[in-house]
Amino acid sequence: MIDFIGNVKSGGVAEQIQIKTNKTLKRFCRENNLSYSSILNGYYSKKAKNTFKKVGIKVA
Repeated sequence: MIDFIGNVKSGGVAEQIQIKTNKTLKRFCRENNLSYSSILNGYYSKKAKNTFKKVGIKVA
């Protein structure tokens, strides 16, 4: 069982990031130079989508 940090929705981007990279969404965004607030609001830039694809994260 994985212990999630913070309030993470089941099946969401933050949960997928924590499972695949063992990092929080905020840390993942900081390390990959992505906009944390945009991702929280559901906006995924091309750069974010490409980064997620490389890691294996599915985005709607």
